[in-house]
Amino acid sequence: MFLKAERLGNFVLLSKNIRFIDRIKTIFKKRFITTSIILNKKTFTYTDSLSFMTMYNEIFQKRIYDYNSDEPIPVIYDCGSNIGLSVIFFKLLYPEAELHAFEPDPEIFKILSSNMTDYGFNNLHLHQNAVWKNEELLSFSSQGGSSGKIIDQDSPIKVKAIRLSEWLTKKVDFLKIDIEGAEFEVLKDCALVLHNVKNMFIEYHSFIDEEQFLDEILLIIKKAGFKYYIQHETSSRSPFIQIKTIGSMNAQLNLFCYR
Repeated sequence: MFLKAERLGNFVLLSKNIRFIDRIKTIFKKRFITTSIILNKKTFTYTDSLSFMTMYNEIFQKRIYDYNSDEPIPVIYDCGSNIGLSVIFFKLLYPEAELHAFEPDPEIFKILSSNMTDYGFNNLHLHQNAVWKNEELLSFSSQGGSSGKIIDQDSPIKVKAIRLSEWLTKKVDFLKIDIEGAEFEVLKDCALVLHNVKNMFIEYHSFIDEEQFLDEILLIIKKAGFKYYIQHETSSRSPFIQIKTIGSMNAQLNLFCYR
């Protein structure tokens, strides 16, 4: 059974399977404090209250990754798994799925691994890697929540990257790409093998001081034979006057790609 959510004003109270005291603490907890709660009768740890509530709302209340599969053992790639809420959703949806979860942030990956232990999912493979256009060592900026990203400048945090296109040589039922701005470079490199993907979710990020690539991403999607649906995560009432921003982003879109 999927978890249900309640609302208190603008706050998501999360599941009734989370103890009431934990729900209240999550709402009012300061950011970037690692906390363990009981989620669906199992221990679950998050690193940032706001990121946790945002992800929970998207994944379990809005159900943005929900889809239908006719495969007995669907292959699912979860690129940008963070602390594992999306992994839990996919595994509750399709328990027998062959699920590969990729998360590069070293500290977040430890939390992801720990969170999955209690659930005991079978056919689940966790990879401490960034998905990228090459297999190489990359500099990484860790935000402590859900916004860690690959960066151009040098950083003390180095992460190993896999070349995603080399993983798409077989049929993939669902490909989720939420990699904080690296999506364009990765999709360019994957363009010739995207025909192997049946369903694809992309979180597109547009940064204030950087070039936008939405048009080129949509062209890649179209050439790969997908139809697409665009969902705005932010909405500005009068964009010519002021565009609503999220941190350093001036747009964040969910792209649902299907056949």
